This record gives sequence, C-alpha cells and structure tokens, in this order.
Amino acid sequence: MSRINSDLPLYNTMDNKDIAVLVLSCLMVFAVILLRSAISGDLKSVLIFLIPFCGLLYVCRGKLNLIVKRFHKFDLGFIVLYVILYYIFALGAGVMLYYLGVSLKPNAILSVNKDAVFWILFFIQIFGEELFKLSMFFAALSLLYRHASKIDNYIIAISVIITSLLFAAAHIFAYSSIIQPLMILGMGNMVLMLAYIQSKNVLIPYASHIIVDFIPLMATMFLFIC
Repeated sequence: MSRINSDLPLYNTMDNKDIAVLVLSCLMVFAVILLRSAISGDLKSVLIFLIPFCGLLYVCRGKLNLIVKRFHKFDLGFIVLYVILYYIFALGAGVMLYYLGVSLKPNAILSVNKDAVFWILFFIQIFGEELFKLSMFFAALSLLYRHASKIDNYIIAISVIITSLLFAAAHIFAYSSIIQPLMILGMGNMVLMLAYIQSKNVLIPYASHIIVDFIPLMATMFLFIC
C-alpha cells in the first residue's frame, strides 16, 4: 500500500486556500441540494458538476491529468469488479435494514421522465458527484495529513469513511430517510472511493457509478414497457 500512498496527488501540496476552496465548493453543492425546490432539476445537475469541477480545477492549477487519466484495457475488468463489489455491499446493507424493519424507499430518479435531456444530464451529474466526492476526500486527507507524521492506510481509510458518509448524507432528501442512504450509499461508495485510490483516475469510479445507476434505471424502464 506504500505505492498507493505516495501516488495520491494533491494532499501534500495543498495550502490553506486550496483546502478552503474545496470545502467551499462542497458546501455550495450541499446548498444546491438543500435548495432543490428553488432550483430546477436541470440546473441542479449542471451545478453539481460545475461547482466541484471549478474547485478541483483551481486546486490542480489547471492540471486535470492529476486526477483524470487515460483508460487502459485492463481497466474494464476493474470497473466490472467495482460494480459487483458495490452491489454486494449496498445490497447487503439493504437486506440488513429490511430485516431490521427499516422501510426502504426507491430513489426518486427512478420515477423521473427519461427524455433526451435527462440522459445528457445523467452523465453530467454523475461526473459531478464523483468530483464532489474527490473534493471532500482531498480536503479531509490534507487536513489529516497535517496532523500526522506521514500518510498511511489509516488516514486514507478515515478520509474515505468521512467522504462516503457526507456523500450519503447529501442524498437524505432523495430518500426522505437518514438510515437508508447512510448505510446503503455509504457502504457502496466506499467501494467507488477505493476505485479511485487504486487507479488514481476519476474516470474509473465514474464509469462504475454510471453502470451502478444505469442498471436499476434500465430495469425500471423495461418493467414499465412490459
């Protein structure tokens, strides 16, 4: 894991202003989510992408190749693996909540009209969500790094947990629940964070996230047609 630690970008080069930019961008995304009734769904999807993108663009000093890299053939196998692991963790958490008597609610996105605009914004928002998670992850990692003698697996794990829980909390309104997103999305997105940590390429968790969301969307559309 020492190679993983040394290969992670940004955490050891960010200054206070960089951290503030990332934190502010994350707070702005949360504000967009909280003001969902005052902002159209289309604009919300664009802002969820644009805000963290601008924050990371600033922190990277325009060098997006620090977090975005080329695909390789073997990446396809890893993407499939991460999707499988996501569903194992997420479904496992869902089954546990079901047997504990927690009422589970499907995501509101499943009932949205699937027109051409929806599919364009679908890909844009998911990329924004991955950038949103990276913003929280790098901010947490950099702050923890300052209080440790070195970056290690423990600090990375804490940063992943913080990021996954905050990302899950951002979905509370979509589920009208706290337990469901914290358990299911929280557990699942730890897998997608691992996808970034292993690959150092945001396109890997992005592609995995697309498939994870695409499967239930297609299943819902197929059942509706049938």
